[in-house]
Amino acid sequence: MANKLPNEKELLEQLHNEKSDIPSDMWNIIYSSIEDSILIIKLIINLYQEQNKNIPMDEAKKILTHLQDISMVFRKLINPQIIKTEDKGLVKVKSEGKKLHPIIKELVNHYIGNDIQALNFMIGSAIDDGDGLDQTMREKIMHRIEDMEELLGKLKLSTETSAERIRNQLTLPLVYLRSLRESLDDVGKDKIDKCLASFEEINKILEMEN
Repeated sequence: MANKLPNEKELLEQLHNEKSDIPSDMWNIIYSSIEDSILIIKLIINLYQEQNKNIPMDEAKKILTHLQDISMVFRKLINPQIIKTEDKGLVKVKSEGKKLHPIIKELVNHYIGNDIQALNFMIGSAIDDGDGLDQTMREKIMHRIEDMEELLGKLKLSTETSAERIRNQLTLPLVYLRSLRESLDDVGKDKIDKCLASFEEINKILEMEN
């Protein structure tokens, strides 16, 4: 990971205290584009880690492509003026003038920007040499990818509203209860339905407050 900013904790606290949220459209892009790319990279690395094999050239090129995709999406979120009409899902961010808080820009540029630059160099050099990615390289890539995820998690915690946090905490029990319902008799299903109705009412209240 890039060298830790000495004031990282203070910057995250400032985001939280100022109630500086990340627009939902931007979070949707982060999760649909960036998180998907991160997941694919991790799946590739884990596959060859389990087989104890070097990652071959064609898979290394896929990792590099996904890193470049992550970099480009963040560039456009940080600088909406470069968004083009053909950039699916991003045009609304530009048209509505949505911008990331300067502190978020600073953290993303420092951590994710430096991590992607380092990974591009390492993987690009291996590809240029005609080599696959060995165990040491796999571990370095994984560590930096996990660091990116960690930063996204910190940003989420520092910028989400109380309503969003409650809604996120409701997701798991809702999924569990809906799954459990199918295995119960009619009396049990009725009880689960009452619980689900209560959760749905909480969601409605949260939406009204937003």
